[in-house]
Amino acid sequence: MSWSKKLFNILLITSLLFSILEIVFPELYSMVFGLEKQPRGIAGVYITSFFGARTSYAQFLLFFIFHHYSYKKEFGITSRNKLLLYLAFVLLIFAFSRKEFLFGLVFLFYFSEFRFKTKTQKYFAAVVVLGIVLISGYFYYTTFFSITNENTFSDGYSRVRLLLSAYEIIIDKFPFGSGPGTFGSQMSLNNTSIYEAYSVPEDLVYGWGDVPGPIYDIFLISFFVEYGIGLLFILMFFFKLSNRSFRNESHKKVIDFLLLYIISISFISPALMNWNGYLLLSFIGLLTSRKSFT
Repeated sequence: MSWSKKLFNILLITSLLFSILEIVFPELYSMVFGLEKQPRGIAGVYITSFFGARTSYAQFLLFFIFHHYSYKKEFGITSRNKLLLYLAFVLLIFAFSRKEFLFGLVFLFYFSEFRFKTKTQKYFAAVVVLGIVLISGYFYYTTFFSITNENTFSDGYSRVRLLLSAYEIIIDKFPFGSGPGTFGSQMSLNNTSIYEAYSVPEDLVYGWGDVPGPIYDIFLISFFVEYGIGLLFILMFFFKLSNRSFRNESHKKVIDFLLLYIISISFISPALMNWNGYLLLSFIGLLTSRKSFT
């Protein structure tokens, strides 16, 4: 077993123990770890484990699934590790993080392995699995995220307001953008001329008290605002990764999914600028290497 696989197994089991404590003693757990609960989950209960945030925990679980599935495709998998893979999916459900859960569902459908004699049977099974995924996803989102969804799809939601401001700037500054360090970056906090010219609300830029502003939440959109068609160079880099030769061709499907995940989630979060993006890109590097990642 690879050292990374052992490490992730230990982290998963440890996180499960913390999650059990969090479920059994939610108020005490929040008080001890200083967590601010949000209106989601089952009766306001969701798991963060020792990660301190449900999103961070969900990202770890999703990465665990990516890693173990890739290992399974190359070396096979034991019954114990298959059980851990299923456990990660269950914990992902109870982390109640919408983006990660959505990609978990897509992963389930995309990597479903059908073994049938005819194409008709295979397509029928695919339709059944897709139906189950869509129905379960709809039930999950409408049942446990009703309040959160109302806020998300309203005009007052921070990302919606950011997108509206970004759209206005993109239209005016296309094709070369507003320039480096002018929107959605750390430098832009010291160069606020674009924010002032387009009346970007201060709470989006500076936040609320000790809570930082969500100005970094739409990374690739912000990059497009600053560099315009320069965004194509980043997308070309990902395209090149997808089209190179691989040590193990079974990894290509995994890498394509990871690239889709990173690009998609980077439009609504700073995924390329945090630990999650670093791990995912490093993992892609290992998969594209001609050396084994064991």
